[in-house]
Amino acid sequence: MTTLTACAFTLSGTYSPTARYLFYALTLLCTVSRHATWLIGGTLAGSLLFSSIAVAHSFPLLIRPSASGVDLDVFPVFTITSVGALAAGPMLKWSSTVRESESAVRTVVAAWMIWCFVGAVVGGVAVRRTLDTMKYPVENCGAAGSNMREYQVPEMVELLQWREMLWKWSTAVMVLAGIVGIFGFFLGLVNRRRIRDEAIRAKILAESQTREERRRLKKKRYSVVGFVAPMAVRLSLVLAIVQVGVMERFMIGPKAMPSTESMKAVGSWGPLVGVGLGLIVGLMKAMLSGDHRVAREVELVEQLPIKAATEGPWWAVLRDMWDALQDASRWCLRLGVMRRRDFGLEGRTDLGVSVR
Repeated sequence: MTTLTACAFTLSGTYSPTARYLFYALTLLCTVSRHATWLIGGTLAGSLLFSSIAVAHSFPLLIRPSASGVDLDVFPVFTITSVGALAAGPMLKWSSTVRESESAVRTVVAAWMIWCFVGAVVGGVAVRRTLDTMKYPVENCGAAGSNMREYQVPEMVELLQWREMLWKWSTAVMVLAGIVGIFGFFLGLVNRRRIRDEAIRAKILAESQTREERRRLKKKRYSVVGFVAPMAVRLSLVLAIVQVGVMERFMIGPKAMPSTESMKAVGSWGPLVGVGLGLIVGLMKAMLSGDHRVAREVELVEQLPIKAATEGPWWAVLRDMWDALQDASRWCLRLGVMRRRDFGLEGRTDLGVSVR
């Protein structure tokens, strides 16, 4: 195995192996999960936040490169952003929890897809430039010179000799991510009129009275759009998995890329705590929602005029106050009717109100 010794700045604690593998697992979980709202709530937020930070980091890596060594952060940044751009399409298409959620959630995921695509392009360009200038002079190691690493100095790092292969691969990923994003988003997500269910298709064929209707249905089923769109969505997930395998193999290399923080530092185990707290909150919300549904069913059986118990506590307090005001107004109205009857004013309209 051919290796290359380069002068480079070590990985930041934000992109430690634990944080990267956690991002991959959360993204895959959000893509393939179905009907697990409590699970998506905690994992999707962590995945979107981590990848969005990587996209923002890709711009200074490209605009303000190091003058004395390779910044190894460019490789995990490119991997994370490209995986996010490629996995967003299958997430919107396959995850029933995301697909059937509110339109605001789907809009956020679609915007995240575009944001990650921009980061993948910027990160890919930064990777290509880094590979072109990877062999820095050995005498530069030990001298600070990075705009992003004020208190750090580059070190000698042993990497795999994959410069030519990674240069071509980064270019291919940027191009394929753009193609997959266009077909997967505009064709696979917007065009939802394709007939997939064989039972429904057979029923429509049976109800067709003319040969023209059968021909039109067959043309719609086997059109270029109907074929390319689902294939683009599947291809994007395959590319995301291959991208993870290629880039992680390079980052592991003969020796794992050194990091500025160990597993004992907060930068490494902090993401685990954040995602864990998100999952706990989602689980508690799901459990409380289940109790609320049971309470609502009991209230419906007893025919009590109480709103669904799935509402939040503040809304419940406001509704209780509104119900109390309504009860008070009814009581005042009844009291007024009783007084009118006592004084013999029932039926008179000269006061503006006719009470029977």
